[in-house]
Amino acid sequence: MDYKKLGERIRQARKAMHYSQEQLAGEIEYSVPHISHVENAKTTLSIDFLVKASNALHVSADNLLCDSLDFASEIYQGEIMESLRDCSTGELKIISRAVMDLKKNLRENMEGPHEDKRGIIGRNIKRFREERNLSQTQLAKKLWIHRTSLAGYEIGKRLPDIFMLCRMADIFDVSLDVLVGREEPRGDAG
Repeated sequence: MDYKKLGERIRQARKAMHYSQEQLAGEIEYSVPHISHVENAKTTLSIDFLVKASNALHVSADNLLCDSLDFASEIYQGEIMESLRDCSTGELKIISRAVMDLKKNLRENMEGPHEDKRGIIGRNIKRFREERNLSQTQLAKKLWIHRTSLAGYEIGKRLPDIFMLCRMADIFDVSLDVLVGREEPRGDAG
């Protein structure tokens, strides 16, 4: 769950309704500090808070949670359509060309048609970890991180920084190019 993005989406929805934190607090019967903590990802929120905020802000829970959902393409398509609603024909033509070019470049520069580098790196981290008979907890300790951070890397929710990738490559005894999927490990290509 990406609480930071969830908090940002709640803030955006609140501002779109022209509500202050005080007004939202009155609507959903939560304190102003609690709303502030949720919007700034300083606390996790309850289902009760999510439902009340969603109703008060006239936005679906899916829209608030889409950054943490695996199947959220309809939500992003809806956001794109909404942002285009007030565009002129000339603006739409330019945006359409830009989107087609962007989509083409994204697909040409990724491994597969819809492959995300986080997915490739995550699968490689899991593969090399398992090949070395390491649990997530064992590898996380070697990397000085929490197991949930490692799990986030493996499922492609998070992308390790370059320093973390270097430590992993050293532990796995592979090059960075192999770890990020730019090269096959020695002996595997063929």
